[in-house]
Amino acid sequence: MVRDLAKSLRKYEGERVWVTPRGPRFRGIERYRKLSDCEEPRGTAEFLSQFPKGTYRHWLVSNDIDKRMEDYKYDIENLKKEIEKAASQKGLAEKKTAIANLLSQLERVERALLDRNAKTFAELHPEVKLNSGPEYPRTEDEVPSANYNLEFGFVGVKDLTVERKNAYFEL
Repeated sequence: MVRDLAKSLRKYEGERVWVTPRGPRFRGIERYRKLSDCEEPRGTAEFLSQFPKGTYRHWLVSNDIDKRMEDYKYDIENLKKEIEKAASQKGLAEKKTAIANLLSQLERVERALLDRNAKTFAELHPEVKLNSGPEYPRTEDEVPSANYNLEFGFVGVKDLTVERKNAYFEL
């Protein structure tokens, strides 16, 4: 328990910042916490080059790329403002000092326990299986995003085949 508490306190890097990305593709599901969470759309030029200029698909993809880039720039600026606001909060230095003091106390407690041959719960009860965490990655875990892609579709068309879909794009 002492080790777990010390481990979580060592992770403290400052106040958390939560900013919901702009754009209809998120709707508040995903949140950014640091600048590295905001990722510029990748592979846009390669995807756009698949479609000849002057076609509907080229126009559609280029407009979507422009919108995503605009959203990306907005998200970066918004997150920078929130990070600055969080860093300038009163009492932040005192909180970091208190955490450092608590960590040193926890380290002394751990040393004292080890000097007295204390055992962990897992060592005392090997028959109990401990849950090591979630089986699936949480939103906090870094998951690399894929290259840019745009799915083409037509709303309200129920009998859309590949041939009909291609014919619609030729119109």
